[in-house]
Amino acid sequence: MAGSFRAEALVFFKKRLASILLLVGLLLSSVVAQDIPVEQFFSDRELFQFRISPNGKMLSAKGLWNGKMNLFVIDLETRQPRRVTTQKKHSVQSYFWANDDRIVFDLNYKDKGTQGLFAVNADGSGFSTLVKPFLASGNFRHRYNLALDRFERSDEEILVLSNDGSLAEFPNVYRLNVYTGKKTLFVDNPGNIRSWYTDWNGDVRLGRAESEEGLIRYYLRESPQSEWKEIASFSFGEPKWTPVTSKGNNSVFSHDGKSIYVSSDIGRNTAGIFAYDIVRNQLGELIYGDDTYDVDSIIQSNHRKSLIGISYDAEKPREVYFDEERASLQTFLGAKFPEMVNVIVRSNFEETFFVVASYSDRVDVIYSLVKIEEGSLGFEILSSVQKVDPKKLSPVMPIAFDARDGLRIHGYLTLPVHKEPKNLPMIVHPHGGPWARDSWGFNPELQYLANRGFAVLQLNFRGSEGYGRKHLRAGDKTWGTDMQTDIVDGVNWAINEGYADPDRIGIFGSSYGGYATMAQLAYYPELYKFGICNVGPIDLPALIKWRKQIKQDATYAYYTRTIGDPKTEGDLLEAHSPINFLQNLQAPLMIIHGTLDYRVPIDQATKLRRRLDQLGKEYVWLVKRDEGHGFGKEVSKFEQYSEMDKFLAPFRD
Repeated sequence: MAGSFRAEALVFFKKRLASILLLVGLLLSSVVAQDIPVEQFFSDRELFQFRISPNGKMLSAKGLWNGKMNLFVIDLETRQPRRVTTQKKHSVQSYFWANDDRIVFDLNYKDKGTQGLFAVNADGSGFSTLVKPFLASGNFRHRYNLALDRFERSDEEILVLSNDGSLAEFPNVYRLNVYTGKKTLFVDNPGNIRSWYTDWNGDVRLGRAESEEGLIRYYLRESPQSEWKEIASFSFGEPKWTPVTSKGNNSVFSHDGKSIYVSSDIGRNTAGIFAYDIVRNQLGELIYGDDTYDVDSIIQSNHRKSLIGISYDAEKPREVYFDEERASLQTFLGAKFPEMVNVIVRSNFEETFFVVASYSDRVDVIYSLVKIEEGSLGFEILSSVQKVDPKKLSPVMPIAFDARDGLRIHGYLTLPVHKEPKNLPMIVHPHGGPWARDSWGFNPELQYLANRGFAVLQLNFRGSEGYGRKHLRAGDKTWGTDMQTDIVDGVNWAINEGYADPDRIGIFGSSYGGYATMAQLAYYPELYKFGICNVGPIDLPALIKWRKQIKQDATYAYYTRTIGDPKTEGDLLEAHSPINFLQNLQAPLMIIHGTLDYRVPIDQATKLRRRLDQLGKEYVWLVKRDEGHGFGKEVSKFEQYSEMDKFLAPFRD
């Protein structure tokens, strides 16, 4: 096919054509209730995560080959894709273009250690291992080499973060040759800097340090030859600013190098976007803020060397543009994909063509290519990963209510599309973290559960990010109390609104969500008929102690400030540990875990199992020896949700 951009659908893989055409309209219609196979919800994507080469002549993407994620490169003149890696044991995890012809990537070893760094040429030649993976098992000191940025002064080198020869959480910055793998120390960590930031020239000029006492310090240098100087410090829990990167690049700096863009709640409850003047060391005027939601991402144009917009999660994702041309492009995309979120994920330097990801609550993602040519916009579809007709999937509805103490709680309710939305069996689905939040969009777990006939309730309880400092800090040391009553209040809200049948409520969560599952079952057993705990901690003193044992000192210190200090608050931690209250359990339980989990160690699950056996409680046990913090292999995911089908069967209509 010729390289011109016509306003017609171009699909690289013909077998995806039918599913893409289904996405033209998203009107709901009545469908016969039928279980969609778990494989359609949880199979790996076939072609996604597109990138544009620096010279704008090629596209790259991740795609399936031999059951693993590999890299593909597409010549924009010929439109012919070719596979350039042959990974058979481990999937490609993340990647980027180091120069016009060289791609650097890492592999997913799923919690066995670090990913290593590898490189290959755009034609598939020249594969090399730049940094060998560090494989380990059990309690280990986690080692890593992570790509930071391109190194603008050399096409043969990139900047990487590495904790070789330094403390586990405080990496040095190295130059890494993408052909030979030679590493050269570039910036030596002066102590406890956890995060490094580059300017638009690729120079490392800002560092973020964190002490065990919770003090955050920022260090700046005017040039690579200058000395580091402290420009700001913040104590734990107080108003602060945090650097924010622009979509598609790693820089937090303005293009003139005189300011950094930050998200700050100084003088506010929610964080807004400001420019911090690094010459005068002062915060500028508010650029954009929202009184309900934190604003935490910016959009810069490298071509025009300016800030052109911001983005953040509200009840749905929002993008606000200050630039008329980009706003017009968004209007064009909105006409192509109405009722969807359209995100520009990559562009060439001249910003004449763009890779766009479009998604909704019922559409996973459609990738398209848009070109600006002689004042007109050309459009073509690259790929779709959709495997289920959107009309068979369920809308995700933003909700809000007041908790018993008046705190406003936001969340989402997903209702089965094939049922009348009242008096339904319901699954509460608390998110992980807990320093995270649920957002609107496509979630295969929600759609799977809704397809099985359940309403699904997600809650951004106190302690969740995105709703301001007050909401976040309200979760400190309330894991077993107020954070749990927020969930109970959400369940009662759904019952009072008529959505949920009070006699058919269950709960299923992962990580902190798994903890919340066990806390709800132990503290409020009368509410629930079943529970599923996926990689959840149940013994908080042991969890916090383990973080110290594996040398994650900064994480350990953060846990002591937000969960509880084992030295001075042992009684609180014991009271917030479900392991001590399992005698209260009344509902059947399913336990899911991976033995290679380094975030919530398998000991937490085995302790839970032993105690349940002692008490004679009913449970289903699903543990995989080759999985970590959540099942990653496709075959493991199929097994998990097939076993969940069996477990959930008695609780469906």
